[in-house]
Amino acid sequence: MSISPQADIAPDVIIEADEVTIAAGVKLLPGTVLRGKSIRIDRRAELGPDVRIDCREVIIGEETMLRARVTAAGLALPDSKLDLGRRVRVFQDTFLNPSKPLTVGDESGLGGRSLIFTHAAWQSILEGYPVEFAPITIGRNVWLPWQVFVLPGVEIGDDVTVAAGSVISRSIPGGSLAAGYPARVLKRAPDYPPTPEPDEQWEIARRVFRDLAWFLTERGETVSASESEGLLSLGRVALVRSPEVTPPPAAEVVASLVGRPTVAAGVTWLALLERERGGADGSECELAEAVAEFVSRYGLRFQRISEA
Repeated sequence: MSISPQADIAPDVIIEADEVTIAAGVKLLPGTVLRGKSIRIDRRAELGPDVRIDCREVIIGEETMLRARVTAAGLALPDSKLDLGRRVRVFQDTFLNPSKPLTVGDESGLGGRSLIFTHAAWQSILEGYPVEFAPITIGRNVWLPWQVFVLPGVEIGDDVTVAAGSVISRSIPGGSLAAGYPARVLKRAPDYPPTPEPDEQWEIARRVFRDLAWFLTERGETVSASESEGLLSLGRVALVRSPEVTPPPAAEVVASLVGRPTVAAGVTWLALLERERGGADGSECELAEAVAEFVSRYGLRFQRISEA
């Protein structure tokens, strides 16, 4: 058993497993119960409150979050496995059935009250009723909004969006928009998603950070917004269009639309299109964490880059 002393585990959390690895920065909130043969939770993942996981093998990736009352359980088989990638979000009241391997790729989101089943059976197979056990694979950067039902054997490719309330009974190719009961592909790459032109991307980024100014003010920050060519300054936070634009000296968090911004030591940087984050890190960077959490509302999430 390996549990980092930097993990934050609530007093009433229950963990029952032969092998347990919990990394630094993990948060297990009150009422969470974890049972299995092997459980691995990578750094800065967060579970709970009241998450229930009962599966032979469990892997929860870096910065992945399972919100309130998520359940992952079902009939156990020798290859039962729940494998959630990095920065995955599973929203409240979702039920996952990993009787066969259930894999979710990095950056994907499973909306609240969704149902994902690798096992479909009740009536007797000897009387001709359908019984199915089959793995489910959900790719990278997939979004299943609220109340999506996924049936056994489905494979969903990377960069797929599915409409809320859909039932997915067949596999969906990558780069698609799908909807319906059962879900059908409505659009696919290169027509989906329609990528904005660079000037439009810059205008979108500016709108997001203007919204951030309100959020920072609500947190008690003193925000004095100013703009110039390729720069939006919000006091301790700045947005630049490219690394060629110099941020103000007072900026402690600098986001660049394209490429890694040039920053001084002790400053956190965010590369929006590259989805990367670097510079100052750790629990002491409260402002950076707040900015990163806010822009995640717009689908902007970041891989932390080690610069040591």
